[in-house]
Amino acid sequence: MRPFRSPQAWALVYAAAEPDDTGIDGEGDEGWGVIIEIVYEKAAYTAILLRDINAPGNTTVNSDEQFTHLPLLLTRLPPPLRATLLDFLATRFDTRASALHLPSPFLKRALGGYIDALVAGGGDVRGAVRDVVISLAVPGAEGGGELKSIDITISRDDIDGFLERGRSSTPSTTTTNTAAAHPEHEHPLWTALQAYINTHLALDLASPQVAVVKIACGAFVIAAEGRVKISAPGEGEREGAEGVAGALVSLAGRVG
Repeated sequence: MRPFRSPQAWALVYAAAEPDDTGIDGEGDEGWGVIIEIVYEKAAYTAILLRDINAPGNTTVNSDEQFTHLPLLLTRLPPPLRATLLDFLATRFDTRASALHLPSPFLKRALGGYIDALVAGGGDVRGAVRDVVISLAVPGAEGGGELKSIDITISRDDIDGFLERGRSSTPSTTTTNTAAAHPEHEHPLWTALQAYINTHLALDLASPQVAVVKIACGAFVIAAEGRVKISAPGEGEREGAEGVAGALVSLAGRVG
């Protein structure tokens, strides 16, 4: 195990006369979590425990013992090795890990928030997001109907058009463009997509019976069953990537 430091904390480590990477805490910086590395002769695997860097009270002190709240575990391991790791964490640290289900509103906010961060930072939305594939679970899927899901692809060339149409449909009283401040259907992208789907498919995207179960784009892939892949951010994309990761940690902290 080794600390997963923030960029600012790593700068302090490298600037030190005798760099030391053995502790988790830096100078006033608790870092972002812990990296777990499992190394074999011909293979290496990594898991990451993340803490919510934006939430107060991440670390609590009880008598002489200190506990760090690390609500989210990200793994990319073969199933048997994942089971071994979870058993190790449960028996060694008296903790419990379970799959994190990601609800439809969360997936919608993740995409909307990422786009908002790109726009605010002057990033290239089309270049970062590229084609967007949205998977919907439709009514009747649980009742044995033939139609289980619908995949909708928004090409990179159409992203700006959807955002423009969505913004033109947004009430003028709106004073902020962050997805977290509004119901998910009010983000410009989802407003435009809802109108498009309603017109061409007669499907109400705002209906609670219609759920977004997966979003795949150039920046990330995120699915309802808890599968997540975040691409290495390019120039101007770091805030969006950190926003998605931060939202995952916050959700894990609330349901954990």
